[in-house]
Amino acid sequence: MRRQSSTRTAPHAAGNQRGPIKRPAKLPLLDAICKKLNQRVDLEDEPRVLGLYERGWIFNGVLCRLGDSESRYVKALATRYDSWIARQVA
Repeated sequence: MRRQSSTRTAPHAAGNQRGPIKRPAKLPLLDAICKKLNQRVDLEDEPRVLGLYERGWIFNGVLCRLGDSESRYVKALATRYDSWIARQVA
């Protein structure tokens, strides 16, 4: 009999993908983007938050500069949802 190979992921790897990303207390660039685009966003809805960052990325450095903690947050969001913005965040 042939044994089927299983492609299981490690429990710790699967757990990292599912939990919410730790959000900093202040998100000045996101606030500026929301004001400029006249948008509201539920901060618990990570894909929509990322979508706002993508649409308003042109305003980075114009309306507000991306800080260290917000930069880490955006990078984590973009990496999780495989966004082009992950390459833009320093």
